[in-house]
Parts: sequence; structure tokens; C-alpha cells
Amino acid sequence: MPIPPPLRTALSEERLSTYRRAAGWDEARALRLYLWNAEMGAAFLPLLGAAEVALRNAVERRLAGAFGADWWEAEPFLDLLGAPGAGTLRRAVRRVRTDGAVARGRLVADLSFGFWATMLAEKYDGLWSDPRASFPGLPDGVGRAGLDAAAQDVRALRNRVSHHEPLVRRDLSRDYGRAMDLLRWTAPEVAAWLRPELRVMRLLREKP
Repeated sequence: MPIPPPLRTALSEERLSTYRRAAGWDEARALRLYLWNAEMGAAFLPLLGAAEVALRNAVERRLAGAFGADWWEAEPFLDLLGAPGAGTLRRAVRRVRTDGAVARGRLVADLSFGFWATMLAEKYDGLWSDPRASFPGLPDGVGRAGLDAAAQDVRALRNRVSHHEPLVRRDLSRDYGRAMDLLRWTAPEVAAWLRPELRVMRLLREKP
């Protein structure tokens, strides 16, 4: 069955071509893959959300320990960030400031996952002399660099899911493992609670 013209127009030929190729030019299967892709993106969201929230809270606690409760005002931290990062932080502070006060929780949520993931970059190595203090599930042999690599992988997947991009040619088993690793390293109890509830691997087995 060919893809109806209204669907081609609404979804775009360019977008549909990814699914048509993945389906071996079987257009009925291409549409099934399109819907499966949407389901798979939705199935990843609980894991990606938990990994993001756990990571940003762990990093924020480390910043508070290193620079004080009002770390966003600490000049040593602003200097460490450099002009672009400090600008990003100051804009977020302005957005959440109410009657002169900054709500810590609102600031943490307002800053992007990219901001928090970047705090694991080599530039900030001095913050992570004891990474297991902030990441209690971290295995032997994995340090700041390993955390950074996992966070960047999860960030890339999150952005792809958030923008409804195709997942059909990705190694989703690896994506799932990386996101679960990051969550388990950061908050092992949350990972243990969430894992049985996730549908990712079941949907992967049901791929059209």
C-alpha cells in the first residue's frame, strides 16, 4: 500500500524516506516503523528523565559543596565556567529570581541538561577527585571521563527523542544500556526501581 499523499505532505518526503529505506521500500511497513519509532521514543522518556534529574541533582550537590549554597554567585565558579558558561548561568538566574531571591530548585530545573552534563568535562576535573562520593553506583575503573562519555551519549539520545528524530538505525540496545548505566551510577536505587517498569527492550523485540 503506498503512503497516501496527505501523509507525505504532512510528514515530508525527506522524513519518510528514512523509514522507507529501513523498511526495504515497503511503504506499509514504513508507516508501521514510523509509529514504532514514536512509541520507542516515548518508552525511553522515563529513563531519560530519571537519568537527567538524578545527574543534575548530583552535580548541583557537588557544586554546593565546592562553592557554597549560593554557588551560582561564587566568583571562583563563574571564573571556572568562563564567559559563555557564566552568561548561560546568569540568564537562568535572572529567569528564576523572585523578589531578589533565587529558588535553588527552580534554577536547577531551568538550566539545560547540556549545562549539567558539561560539568563532567575535563575542564572541571578538579571537582571530581572523589567521583564516587557523588555517584555511589560508579564501578571500579570508571571515573570522571567515563561519566562524561555516558552523559554525552545520553544527552545526544535525549535530544534526538525530544525532536522526534528517527531511531530506527540506532543501536537502541546500546542506547538503553548507556542511559541505564548513567542512572545506576548516579542513583542505583532509582535504577533498580525503574528498570522493571520500562518498555524499551520489549518494544525493541517487537520492531516491525
